[in-house]
Parts: sequence; structure tokens; C-alpha cells
Amino acid sequence: MASPLNQQRSQSSTRPPLLDGQFYRYWKIRMRDYLMAEDIEVWNVICKGHYVPTMEVKDGEVTRVISKTRQQYSDSDRPLVQKNHKAMKLLKCGLSVNEYDLISSCESAKEIWDLLRITYEGSEAIRKSKLDLFIT
Repeated sequence: MASPLNQQRSQSSTRPPLLDGQFYRYWKIRMRDYLMAEDIEVWNVICKGHYVPTMEVKDGEVTRVISKTRQQYSDSDRPLVQKNHKAMKLLKCGLSVNEYDLISSCESAKEIWDLLRITYEGSEAIRKSKLDLFIT
């Protein structure tokens, strides 16, 4: 396998590693490390999903939980919502034009990460199948 020369030349502690369609596993590890160093909560948002502020609304005897609008966010909601946007920005800054086009419709950092993983590594079933072939 060829070495990721472009990746080696672009290493920086101030900008995320660049995924240009090659060396995904290398990029994934470097990006995880970069994101965790930037803000550990950003990595948690990517792994677990983003925070969605909700509120309870009474409708007679029934109480429903609905998502808040941006105007209804509390001061404690805003920083939690912001973590997803920060994670999305950092991920997008580490993508070439082609990879950006692939994820441009994603609405969360977790969705971006998962789509890239499936694109380059395959689904869980495909990864297991490849492992089974390798072992046998």
C-alpha cells in the first residue's frame, strides 16, 4: 500500500487532517485525535449524536415532548447545540471537494462520520463478512 504522502505534508496541529478519498483508516484515526484534542465533547457528539432541546407541552390530559425552536433555546441549551455545529465544521474542514459533496446533505456530525465510515469501510455486515473471509 502506498503511503499517505499528502497527509504527511499537511500535518498541522491547527488544522484538521485532509481526507481526499484515499487512506481513510489513517485519516479516521488522525481526525479522531484532532477532534478530541480540540474539544472532548465534540468527539462525544460524533459518537453519541447531537443534543436536541425539548420541552413538554400539555394538551388536556396528554403531555407531549416536542423539539424547541431556536428562539426557545435556553442559555443552557445553546452551548450543547453548538457542539454539533462545531463538530460539523471541523469535519467539513477536513474533507476534499468530493468528500464534501458526499456529506453535504448531512444534518449532524454523527451522520457525517457514519456516512464516511460506511462509504469507506462498508456497513457492519460488510465489515464482518470481510473479516470472516480474512480469517478463513
